[in-house]
Amino acid sequence: MTASIYDNSSFTDTPYGLKLQQVFSTPGTFSVTIPAGIQRVYAIVIGGGAAGGSSAGQATVTNAVGSGTTVTYTANNNFSSGQIVNMAGITPSAYNITSQSVLAAGLSSTQFAVTNAAVGTYVSGGTATPYYGGSGGGAGGFSAGWTFATNTVTVGTGGTGSSVNGIGAGGTSSQYGIVVAGGGGGGGISTTTGAAAGVTTVTPGFSTGTVSYTGAPSSPNGTIGYAAGGSAAPGSTGPAGVSTGGALSNGNGSNTGSLTGGTSGRGLITGGGACAGYVTGTATGGSGGQGDFFAGGTGSTGTGFNFGAGGGGAGYLAAGSNGSGNNGGNGGSGGAGGGGALNGGTAGNGGNGAVLIYY
Repeated sequence: MTASIYDNSSFTDTPYGLKLQQVFSTPGTFSVTIPAGIQRVYAIVIGGGAAGGSSAGQATVTNAVGSGTTVTYTANNNFSSGQIVNMAGITPSAYNITSQSVLAAGLSSTQFAVTNAAVGTYVSGGTATPYYGGSGGGAGGFSAGWTFATNTVTVGTGGTGSSVNGIGAGGTSSQYGIVVAGGGGGGGISTTTGAAAGVTTVTPGFSTGTVSYTGAPSSPNGTIGYAAGGSAAPGSTGPAGVSTGGALSNGNGSNTGSLTGGTSGRGLITGGGACAGYVTGTATGGSGGQGDFFAGGTGSTGTGFNFGAGGGGAGYLAAGSNGSGNNGGNGGSGGAGGGGALNGGTAGNGGNGAVLIYY
């Protein structure tokens, strides 16, 4: 008597002894041809990785007015609400306020405000510099299992890196049959980074995802998990996981000294490295996470604000690229996260997703 695994509903083993027959790594929805008689296949499905965050350049202050509760600065800027900034070089010195969040009220391309009691008549000088650079993008989710054979496949798109100040673009989900993997979350520009995806796509700028592959909640920041969250602290190494979150940028209130950005945790598919932050000394960007098959890209190193971008994470199919100057490295093909950028640089792209079919 003979039996076929394709007709045996109780067969749930991994694809031991099967052959990898088809690989899809270009984003989009495509037709799939499965040979006649094969009703069930084993699929590995990987969501698109997210882009890193990109942080604005330094702004020149030309006026400051204190009301007793807030200070409004006149400066051509690209800041976002909630972004943390440092002011320096202003006379009177009471307006040299550090580590303050930009308020939504009154924010425009020519002015911004922070909460502070300082008052006085502006005389001259000043700069406003972001505290943090861009953080790394999160890796796409990883899902694998038996599914009915179907004639279409969807491969998720990696998030596209941008030079516009803000949270990176998230990746999109991939699917074959009943096997689904979500896209990673985009890297942030403040105290958040991009979490890794499970079966659901992560909201960009969230350091913790939603649902892991098993259906359980994903891990919080700094905790090993199937779909790992981002780094637990600025400049730290992120936790390990099957898919790992992007690393968190470093920074300080004086924009001086030397700093190193956070490195994404090790995993099968990894997130992007983070920026060192804006410092006048040596800035060394964090590396993308080390993958089980490929390496993450290294961060750039140099003196001043135009160095210290993060490297791209390691994908399931390819290595991440290195950061260059203030531009983040791209995540490797197969769901890796892109590296963070600073000082108006372009963040690294997330790696496109992938679908591998065995029978």
